[in-house]
Amino acid sequence: MILVVISIYILVGLIPKWILKKDYETLCDNFSWKIPLFKLSGLLVSLSLAFILISIVTFSTKKQFIENKNAIYGLEFNTVMENLGFEDGMKIKSINDKAVNKISDIIPTIILEYDKSSVSIDKDGIESLITLDSKAKGQLLQSVNHDYIKPIMHEGDKYIKITTVNNDISDVFFRFKTLWNKAMNFINPSPKDVGGFMVFSAQTNVVGYAIYFSYTLILLGIVNLLPMPGFNIGNAIISTIEIKRRKYYNRKKKRIVGLISIVLVIIFLLSGL
Repeated sequence: MILVVISIYILVGLIPKWILKKDYETLCDNFSWKIPLFKLSGLLVSLSLAFILISIVTFSTKKQFIENKNAIYGLEFNTVMENLGFEDGMKIKSINDKAVNKISDIIPTIILEYDKSSVSIDKDGIESLITLDSKAKGQLLQSVNHDYIKPIMHEGDKYIKITTVNNDISDVFFRFKTLWNKAMNFINPSPKDVGGFMVFSAQTNVVGYAIYFSYTLILLGIVNLLPMPGFNIGNAIISTIEIKRRKYYNRKKKRIVGLISIVLVIIFLLSGL
């Protein structure tokens, strides 16, 4: 998947040269300010394509979830959650003073908080607070059993009410933000002990592949925000300096420095895995 995204970046970067041909050379000779913008084409196209893919996936599906308020008998927790202080029958009211509407949002909300997560709980009408630090979040992510929480059903109940609603634009931005945060955590893991929590489950359908492809586009887009030679922002900065001084740096040296920058970043990313 990453090779496909890299190919898209390379092709998009070459498109201005292919389309404009001699006009592109003329723009270079005239030190046109359009050249730095062309250097950003890969970054802009990749993030735009990721947003479009996420929009298509979001609007073509409906979301089903159990509302937190419908867990009237409280929640049942797995062993990992119990070791962190949670008990069966507790109700989760809020996380860091923000109400949680869906049961499925509880764990992601806890994990995606960069700092400590303060979970407000209620049991038998008594409210208390459970604080989870990076170590606790690491325990959650290292758990083999990901069935952390489920609503308690009363005897005789065959099912619990499931809410089905259409996705809207806010869901598109939420998914984009979630994938952005996952990509940022891959590049710079936070909390400290959470490391590689960005593992995606095996993709078995078109939606899964589209989401993973979008994630890869965003990941490469973030990397290209680095102000270093060889990356979109870095190349745009260098091009801007060249336009302003009306003199180009040695192309061969730029390519070598850019290649070294890319190799160093790849080594840095791999060392964090």
